[in-house]
Amino acid sequence: MQSIHHLVFLPLAALRPAAGRRGSMASTQRAVLTRHIATSGCYEPLIVRPIPPPTREAGAPMQYEILHGHTRAAILRRLGRAQAACLVWEWSDKQVLLWRATAHSLVRREKASERLAILRALLRSCSPDELIAWLPEDRATLERLREHDVPPQAAAVRKGIAPVPPVEAQPEAFTVFLTAGEKRHLRERLAAVHPDPAQALLQLVTRETAVVGNKVVPMSSSASSA
Repeated sequence: MQSIHHLVFLPLAALRPAAGRRGSMASTQRAVLTRHIATSGCYEPLIVRPIPPPTREAGAPMQYEILHGHTRAAILRRLGRAQAACLVWEWSDKQVLLWRATAHSLVRREKASERLAILRALLRSCSPDELIAWLPEDRATLERLREHDVPPQAAAVRKGIAPVPPVEAQPEAFTVFLTAGEKRHLRERLAAVHPDPAQALLQLVTRETAVVGNKVVPMSSSASSA
């Protein structure tokens, strides 16, 4: 996919920070950069991309997501500037994620949690085979990340393992305390329904049959004779 890059001056009001990202420059460095921009008016252009229409209100003016330069944008706003020099990249979400995971990581030390979020987002649309040529992580690491991010049911199917039923569908223990006579009486009644006591209980619970006197009858019959 061909990318288009062009330098323009954009209103700071049209620039939005990337989700979950903000300037990470130390306060002393920020102060030095602020003085430099205030006195010289020179700074490295911000890198932005147009916010796609689905995430922009209908009829709203064009807005841009800041990919690189959150600190510079904040300084320019603090200095009362109305515009910022921006390099506009017409990039997709996938291209942005790949850039953050590769080239951008060389100039910005990300927190482990931030890089983990980027890798997981990439693995939702790319296979480990597609990514190992771009990322420093090996195949085993990417495979573990992908499996960790996949719902347990889907992961089981992928491995050829019968999926574990959801908790609400799993059987639960049911304990009843009976005297010796009550236990013998219950066994006799269950035997009249089915040779397997568990199956007999299941049939009674699901109301397929019922015991009336010493006879096993369908629930409809038992209801009419009640």
